Amino acid sequence: EVVEAMRVQLDGHTKLIQRVAEEWGNKLGGVKKNADAAHEVLYKSHEVLRQRVEGLARNGSDTDRALAEAKRTAAEGIAWVRTELKDEASRWRTFEDVGQPALLSLVESKLGEAETRSVRAALDYAERLRR
Repeated sequence: EVVEAMRVQLDGHTKLIQRVAEEWGNKLGGVKKNADAAHEVLYKSHEVLRQRVEGLARNGSDTDRALAEAKRTAAEGIAWVRTELKDEASRWRTFEDVGQPALLSLVESKLGEAETRSVRAALDYAERLRR
């Protein structure tokens, strides 16, 4: 009888262990399912992030190339303007070389004309007085 009671008790423990094992199996199945879903979400997010980073890198290199081209074009333009200014500056002589002597001769000629007019006016006046 004791053996039979032990057997019944052992069968009860076996069924309990099987039921607990089955419950844990179901719970672990749910955990695995959730972990797989989280892994899938994480993988997709990672893929989207990777694509965005690659797009930013491409746009960054395109921008770098465009800036380098603009810088080169600006440098060429500045060099051209400098060359043109140097050429124009070399074509024109300074005021001291050209303008000042011409201005002085103009002033001297105007002074000479004024003196000549003054002398003529004085002579005309003296001649009128004599008459």
